[in-house]
Amino acid sequence: MFDLVKIKFADEEMTIDPKELSFNENNIGEAMERIGNLTSYYGQSFAKAEYWLELLEKRYDDKYMAAFAKFKNDGAGSDKLCDAMVKSLPEIIELGDEIVNAKFAKVQLQQYLKAVDRTHSSLISRSYTLRKEMDKFPTSNLTSILNEFEKEGHENE
Repeated sequence: MFDLVKIKFADEEMTIDPKELSFNENNIGEAMERIGNLTSYYGQSFAKAEYWLELLEKRYDDKYMAAFAKFKNDGAGSDKLCDAMVKSLPEIIELGDEIVNAKFAKVQLQQYLKAVDRTHSSLISRSYTLRKEMDKFPTSNLTSILNEFEKEGHENE
């Protein structure tokens, strides 16, 4: 139904599987544990992605300013001309591309964390609904059903 999503930033690569967010009445407990683990793992990954983005932006600014000052001191021309010359440098272009990719990775992780949070809310809601449905069954009826089941010789199943 949904494809795997690959996210890359810094030296990390991770794969997001939308199936990790699926659950049903039979695996609510497992799903709660899985969602907790996903929140922790992808929350840490999101923090790393933000950190990486900040480092790239700082590196870009430092290189931009150094190159701009050099062009300006060398008498390359107006501020606009120096700006254009700096932005055409291969290392500045490469850093700009890395920043775009890091921003995309950060947004992907952020959106996935939102999906994990919504799944957690759905899990809580569904478990509450199941508990309410179970409360509607009288215990005496359940006991009589179990007794009938045992009388038929199914107690070892």
